[in-house]
Amino acid sequence: MIKIDKMKKHIIDFERDDIREYRNKPLKIKIKEYGSDKSKTIYGQIIRTILAANFPNKPARITIQLVDGKTDTYDIFEIEDISIIEK
Repeated sequence: MIKIDKMKKHIIDFERDDIREYRNKPLKIKIKEYGSDKSKTIYGQIIRTILAANFPNKPARITIQLVDGKTDTYDIFEIEDISIIEK
């Protein structure tokens, strides 16, 4: 049985320490495409976070290693939902 732990607040409201809870864990991530109502779901783990240069240095971009080993980087505003997958 797979348990999915939904995020407690929207990722745009994450502080720099909030993202640590999700790093290097199996995730289900819903990505919204710019200029479209379409979205896609990807599976992988966050391996890198780029923080905004201005205070309070919130997460701005994240790099995700997908289950097939490839990596993709997404702007924080593209992410609609993030869930931790627990087995």
